[in-house]
Amino acid sequence: MLELAAAKAAIIHCFARPSSLDGLMPIPGAFSGRVAPDEVMLIGAEHVRSLIVDAASDQLAQMDPHGLTVDQTSAWSVWTLSGPHAAEAFARLSAASLPTESAFVQAAIAGVPGKAVVLPDRIHVLVSSSLGHHLRERVLGACKDMPASEGAPRPLDVERSATSVEAASPGGAHSS
Repeated sequence: MLELAAAKAAIIHCFARPSSLDGLMPIPGAFSGRVAPDEVMLIGAEHVRSLIVDAASDQLAQMDPHGLTVDQTSAWSVWTLSGPHAAEAFARLSAASLPTESAFVQAAIAGVPGKAVVLPDRIHVLVSSSLGHHLRERVLGACKDMPASEGAPRPLDVERSATSVEAASPGGAHSS
């Protein structure tokens, strides 16, 4: 069974010197993915958005006076693939190899630039908010031969992901 559900997420970008971002402490309720040497995405549930922004801003202010924390929640659409067929569904949408442990992946997903938070029991897929409908349609189309359901929108759950991970290339994933 595959379940597809829209996720109510908070997406916070942090921009700073690489050494400052390396020193960011885990923020409860947020998954940290390294996008570039000078950029980290913090991904969490929408209801803790202000807590994530405040914690990241406070940390960056101490480490890099020129660091910047930007709430870009409205720029992203997040969908969660869960169930025993989640990995197979993702493989139909992207050539990126899924890691065997929790990780942050950047790759073409459903034919568009995307990112994914890979957890043991689910995959959160992030695409530009203007492409959210496209991702939904591509998942349903690519997986029409497997048992699937579309669940109600729910808060993003990143439990078991209080660690920071490096961005993965389309050929694989890296975690730290």
